[in-house]
Amino acid sequence: MAKRVCRRQASLTLMWRAGLLGLACGGSTVTAHAQRPAAVLDRLVVMEDRVVGSLARPTLGWTGGQECLVAGGLDAAGNPQVLVYRARERGTSLSLSETSSLFAACPTGPQVAFWAPGPPGPDDTPTVRLALFDARTGATDVPEAIAPFLRAAPLAWLAEPERLLVARPREGRSEVVAVDPLTGTMEPLPVSTPGEIAALAAGPTPGEVVVGVPSAIGRMVFCSLDAATGIIGPPPEALARGGLAALQALSSDGSVRLEATGDALWIAAGEGQRRRLVPPADLGADAGTLGLTSPVWAPSGIRFAYVAATPGERLPAVHAAELGTETVTCVCRFPPLTQGLVPGTDLWVAMKFRFDEAGRVIEPEWPSLKAQLRITGEPRSSAAGVIVEAASVGTEPGFLERLTGSAQPELTKESESSISLVVGGTEAGTASVTYTAVPLPELGVWAKGIGLADKLLSIRIRREALRTAAPAGRE
Repeated sequence: MAKRVCRRQASLTLMWRAGLLGLACGGSTVTAHAQRPAAVLDRLVVMEDRVVGSLARPTLGWTGGQECLVAGGLDAAGNPQVLVYRARERGTSLSLSETSSLFAACPTGPQVAFWAPGPPGPDDTPTVRLALFDARTGATDVPEAIAPFLRAAPLAWLAEPERLLVARPREGRSEVVAVDPLTGTMEPLPVSTPGEIAALAAGPTPGEVVVGVPSAIGRMVFCSLDAATGIIGPPPEALARGGLAALQALSSDGSVRLEATGDALWIAAGEGQRRRLVPPADLGADAGTLGLTSPVWAPSGIRFAYVAATPGERLPAVHAAELGTETVTCVCRFPPLTQGLVPGTDLWVAMKFRFDEAGRVIEPEWPSLKAQLRITGEPRSSAAGVIVEAASVGTEPGFLERLTGSAQPELTKESESSISLVVGGTEAGTASVTYTAVPLPELGVWAKGIGLADKLLSIRIRREALRTAAPAGRE
């Protein structure tokens, strides 16, 4: 990184002072962990979605290890709060701080750095102290070796090399300090900003820090900082696409990302490939949820968080969600002794069909087409006919609505299985759940060269939670 930015340091410093590197803080595009492969994009769904707290102006982050969601913001009375939600335990959120909403989540372990009240300073002025919360034990430690600060300052926690950074104010400017909580050592980085740092975050490459300073016109100006050398460079490219929030869970390949469009939350890969996650693409939409923003991936890539405003509620809600895959299959019955129904055969579901003079189906009336299916398993013979299961091969949302006539069809839970894992703590959750829905009776199913099915019997929706082989980061 040093070689990349060294030759431009002087000019970039001048541009920073002039505010020409600035990008408006905000946006809501986050690149997902590489475990969100584009190959299953059209099958990803939200298995579980919980409101874990309500805060004004929230900022979100995730720890590694125990994978806790951390949210900082203001409560209904305007007081600062830092909340921690242990995603594996699915319990209630803990309030860590009422002193400041600033925090830093350790990307490799279950620790959270935040600000706690300190002892009275000179002339009884209030102070704050750096505190550490450990999700493994639930204990909070205030290292005595670190002297109190006059006020809370932005924090960032780097993964490689692992360093806790503080933007310490100094006479209208800021210096970035690397803190060792165990020894109390505070090592200033060789850099000084032209104003007080208002935002500090880990960058997408090892040792990179993103720094934000308000300009004279109130606009947030960003740059990147090499934590080893102090050399200033341009902000990461992702910042231009999605603001500071895009850097919180940036994958190495950037193949999959979350996109918030205000009224919906999507998962996308490449150009034009995306699927709506919130509200759900097929199992109904909650029209009362608006203002979807700030999606942030957890380190494991199977969980994410976002913020949603709800009409009638004073504060936006912080959500923690878990992803799974969804497979929709249709159970069809063909006349007895029907031949040619083998795995891989395409089936077409439509309302109307064209017939020849002998009364045989030629093809669907394509404007009435509702779905394309593909047989997934061997047919089963019964007294009533030949039974096949076929999965949807389309990528357009609204599959269930087209086949049932309702955006929120009545679903019957067919089966459910749960798991309980002990990996440095207890995680209990649903591994899979299967629902059935009743299709419209006027729908027909046709296979080329084979003929028309007797009936589309049912629609089966199977959802399976995504799991990683091992937890992300140390426990």
